[in-house]
Amino acid sequence: YFYNPSLDAVVDAVVDADSLPWSRCGARADVSATNSQGAHRVAAAYGINAFKSLARSHPRVFARHHPDLEVRRDGSVGVRGAAAGE
Repeated sequence: YFYNPSLDAVVDAVVDADSLPWSRCGARADVSATNSQGAHRVAAAYGINAFKSLARSHPRVFARHHPDLEVRRDGSVGVRGAAAGE
């Protein structure tokens, strides 16, 4: 059994990120996160984040199976060659 939500599930923030005793370099947890590669957008839909995680974690597998897609500088996944937001 898998205990992950449905891929189209939208997960709302449980608490206001500003009220937490720790911070993510001044970024709100429900908008962006900072990691060793810089700022990356965190989407509300679980499936988008799962796909983005797969793409970033396994770039050669991702490129082999999705040659029409690319991982953008902000961490999002989009159509290769298309401007962000298209």
